[in-house]
Amino acid sequence: MKRLLLALALAISVDGCGSIADIATDKWIYGGIQKDVNLIKNPYLPKSEPPEYFFPLVLLGALDIPFSFAVDTLLLPVTITIAATSDENSR
Repeated sequence: MKRLLLALALAISVDGCGSIADIATDKWIYGGIQKDVNLIKNPYLPKSEPPEYFFPLVLLGALDIPFSFAVDTLLLPVTITIAATSDENSR
């Protein structure tokens, strides 16, 4: 039961965080999922010398994908508008 509550708390705390980070910075279409996939592909702690592999980042990225998909879909009108109005040279 404790593990279930811990998993639920973790899922609620990461719901769509890739999307929120993307809309605050890059504003890519479905950028939250892109950030999650990059996190899964490169699970290394930032600013660690040498780069230190950190498995919980893989888990975090994998758990966040469905939530990022939902949030990215809700933000789709915003990101499409931004992508359509920004010139291609600035990206």
